[in-house]
Amino acid sequence: MPELPEVETVRKSLEDTIINKKIVQVEVFYPKVLQGIQNGEEVLQEKSFSKILRRGKYLLLLLKPNGVLLCHLRMTGKLSYQETLVLKNLTLDLEQGQKIAILGKTGSGKSSLLQLLVRNYDANQGELLLAEKPISAYSEETLRRQICFLTQRVHVFSDTLRQNLQFASADEISDEKMIEVLHQVGLSKLLEQEGKGLNLWLGDGGRPLSGGEQRRLGLARILLNNAPILLLDEPTEGLDRETERQILRLILQHAENKTLIMVTHRLSSIEQFDKICVIDNGRLIEEGDYNSLITKENGFFKRLIERV
Repeated sequence: MPELPEVETVRKSLEDTIINKKIVQVEVFYPKVLQGIQNGEEVLQEKSFSKILRRGKYLLLLLKPNGVLLCHLRMTGKLSYQETLVLKNLTLDLEQGQKIAILGKTGSGKSSLLQLLVRNYDANQGELLLAEKPISAYSEETLRRQICFLTQRVHVFSDTLRQNLQFASADEISDEKMIEVLHQVGLSKLLEQEGKGLNLWLGDGGRPLSGGEQRRLGLARILLNNAPILLLDEPTEGLDRETERQILRLILQHAENKTLIMVTHRLSSIEQFDKICVIDNGRLIEEGDYNSLITKENGFFKRLIERV
């Protein structure tokens, strides 16, 4: 087992290597390590390392936006990190109150753009401005009040259904409002489970949620949050077409007088957005409203629509 000076050497070496790098894959060889954490591997993915501390022969890897990964030096694992530029020469102006759809194939950089906007990691080059101020000038607490972010992976806490919904807002949410939203997103059946209503226990030791139900729970949190900026990453993924239309109608209604940025590769109701941005290989290749893009000769968006 390494002596303390060697632990410090390892810490410094890792700090030079992984700070601000994103976790892209997690392999669990001993599941008991994540006992009590639902979707443990997914919880870690997409987070980045912000700082490394040493406590004796343990290393504490601090994660952004939150969390700590505890490592003992006898534990074995593999760290790999990204060096490729995910977004390149991308200039995009978004106005307050606009509804923006960001289109592109998987791996094009769409989700990375949203991650930058909430400072899950910082840009290596260029700058991001929010209300004409560098986004780095805002504290995480301020950004949380201003931005509601729905990721592709919705975390289910080991707690009651009520508390899983209350996490959507720092303000107290009434039971009546929670029940109304659960009906809207198609989760009313959870209220009937075991006769417990909002006291139904979810997560570890409780009622497991399917992938579709997790997605709907995330949408419920969006509808219960009053932040002026909404960032949605593939909010209707895994839903059938009719349900997708219903959910998009709810989202657009909730986003009235708010700024909405939605990442998607699906084209349902896309004409209702003020601006459509098409990203490919990390570059913004087209932007405009639906009518201007659909009439653009040999345009990328036009070809997408014609293939549907």
